[in-house]
Amino acid sequence: MKESVKRTTALMKYLPLILLVVVSLFFGILYPRFFSIKNVLNLIRQMSFLMIVSMGMTFIILMGSIDASVGANATFCGVIGALLAPYLGGGAIIIGILAGAGVGALNGTIVTKVKVPSFLVTLSLMGALDGAALLLMHSSPVNISNQTFLDFSNGSLLFSLPNVDLIPIIMIAVCYFVINKTAFGRSLYAIGGNEQATFYSGIRVRQIQIIAFMISGIMAGVAGCLQASMFEAACPYMGDALMMNSIAAVVIGGTQLSGGVGGPLRTVFGVVLIAIIGSGMNFMGVEPATRHIVTGAIMILAVSVNIDRSKMAYVK
Repeated sequence: MKESVKRTTALMKYLPLILLVVVSLFFGILYPRFFSIKNVLNLIRQMSFLMIVSMGMTFIILMGSIDASVGANATFCGVIGALLAPYLGGGAIIIGILAGAGVGALNGTIVTKVKVPSFLVTLSLMGALDGAALLLMHSSPVNISNQTFLDFSNGSLLFSLPNVDLIPIIMIAVCYFVINKTAFGRSLYAIGGNEQATFYSGIRVRQIQIIAFMISGIMAGVAGCLQASMFEAACPYMGDALMMNSIAAVVIGGTQLSGGVGGPLRTVFGVVLIAIIGSGMNFMGVEPATRHIVTGAIMILAVSVNIDRSKMAYVK
């Protein structure tokens, strides 16, 4: 019995990588242009925003929670950055990211102090943020012409690599270090494994949860400002797709929705897998509505396969 459990655990650990290889080969054989330099560069560019938000979502799901507000938060932060860009230039990016951190702190405070499930709190705030963004932009795109703000995505800080490609790499490295090499990261795993036991062991569970939601908010703020910079405008609902796709990426990558198992490197595989499936469906001419159905179906399958059913009562 123990050997069977070990084999199943090992399979689940490498399943995202196996799926990634299989799906890549499938589309590569079916469409020879799939691995052309142009399409690979497009894939990397498409993954940038999702990778950043998914890194933040990893912190949340590792402790058994959900942040449904990340997409709306990204839009909200992008709008704030775009509106302030003519007056503050690059400083508007900092304000936008701080706004994201503030939203995350609000999420975490309500979840921990009022004791409302994270999904309900963040889902409610998602609607409020979308409404606030629309009011701020008067339901119309906010164009950006400030060059410093635009350089946030199009500029290059290292080896002529565009910032829109460099920033996700930096975020992956930082999140990997924080989650795997610090006491804070170990506490996230402990909370996801058993929140009550973690509390009684002396760990400040509420503070860690609030900080985790702030990190998720910061990542949403970075992604939102990066999107606005890349598109040269902040648009209504521009970040909405990031919510579902980031949760899907984290779960498909092998981080359990019930918490305690997973990590940022698994999320990387999940993001790449979603991007490849999306690109492959583009080659196949699949309609956008059908793509959402496929992503949802894959997410349900991933959750049903890797969730720890003994902890279902603790999903919060």
